[in-house]
Formats: sequence, structure tokens, C-alpha cells
Amino acid sequence: ADRPAQVAAAFAELGLKRMQVSENALREGVLYDIIGRGGDSDPREASVQALCERYGVDVEQAKRVEATALDLFDQVAEAWQLDEDERKLLRWAARLHEIGLVIAHSQHHQHGAYLLEHSDIAGFSATEQQFVAALVRNQRRGLHLKSIQGLPDRLADSALRCSMLLRLSALLHRSHDTEPTPKLKLEIEDGLMLRLSGAWLREHPLTESDLDNEIAYLDEAGVKLGVLTD
Repeated sequence: ADRPAQVAAAFAELGLKRMQVSENALREGVLYDIIGRGGDSDPREASVQALCERYGVDVEQAKRVEATALDLFDQVAEAWQLDEDERKLLRWAARLHEIGLVIAHSQHHQHGAYLLEHSDIAGFSATEQQFVAALVRNQRRGLHLKSIQGLPDRLADSALRCSMLLRLSALLHRSHDTEPTPKLKLEIEDGLMLRLSGAWLREHPLTESDLDNEIAYLDEAGVKLGVLTD
């Protein structure tokens, strides 16, 4: 008996003029979403692009970080048993890693993660959204393992590994410089071993200092990172 009143209240609150009843239900919506992901136009791409525009993301910087993150991903994917789905999530996290700057530069990684956790992002499952938010949250400073451990067990290890790739990529592009980074080689030994040009690193002393800090941050989380220069 209250349904007409509830509908009228919803119309008034949302400013609706008309409503069209669909013969389809939630299951059909899920199927359309799955079909879209398997086709040429993944709806998640449009959602990420919309977020970048909404929060004024530096697109060129995001592309630089994305390219480096995916390069590193491709070098370790087999050893770390990472798949194409995780590659996509890392790519989107790289594109969105600076959205928190719209709120404040200080702690922008935390602001960005909050926005991603609480936004309605079309096409993403709740778990995918949490995965991307965890990567953004862990892109810098000390690792926030709680955000990763909140994921299903099967994804927690992948999120930690993808977080390390995003961290290194954001660090190497810390200056927002358009100059390309040197050739990078990431190896899985007793932890991580990053190889890069010593000459380039000497020309970027702040990046060298940040790498020293990164070694300490990861060590606190039980992850070993070494840096070798040629």
C-alpha cells in the first residue's frame, strides 16, 4: 500500500519526470557486463576515463607511470603467476594513482584510495574496485597491509605484488619529467632486484634517495629490494 507513496517520494527526491519499466532483470545486466568485457569496448575503460576527467588527472604523467608499470609487470608476470586480469587492474591503478591530489598533496595516496573505495564505478565488481584502491593506497610510503589483507586470499598476494610494481613506477617518475626512464630490468631472486643505469641514477639524486627509502619501507613489510647499476 505504501509503494505508490515511496515511488512518488523517489521521483520528487531525484527530480525524475518519467520511468520506463524494463523487462530485463539483474541477471541480464550481469550478462551484458560480461559480454562487454569480452568485446572490444570494456565498460571499465570508460569508467576509468571518466574518473580521470572528473578529478583532473595529469594524463601524460599517468601514461608514463602506466608504461613503466606494465613493462615491469611483463618481466615478472610468469614468475609471479600474474594474469591478464591483474595486468588490467594494475594499468587502471596507474592511470588513477594521482586522483587523490584533487583533495590534497599530503597523503594523496590515502585520499585516492578513499575515492576509489567509495565511488560508484560502473563495470567494476566490488572486489576489483577494492583491488585497485589497495594499489593506489600502497603506491608510496609504508605499506598498508590491512588494505591488501582485506582482499580474498587468492588476490591478496597478487595485490601486494602489483603494489610493488606501481610503487617502483611512481617513484621512478617522481619528478613528472617528460624525459624517458632508462631501460629497467626487474628480477625475482631472494626478493626483488632492480637493475638500471648508474649514470642516469647519479643524474637524479632525489630518485636515488627515494630508492634507498623504498628499500627500507619494503624491508619493514618483509620484502627485500635490491638495486644494481651498470
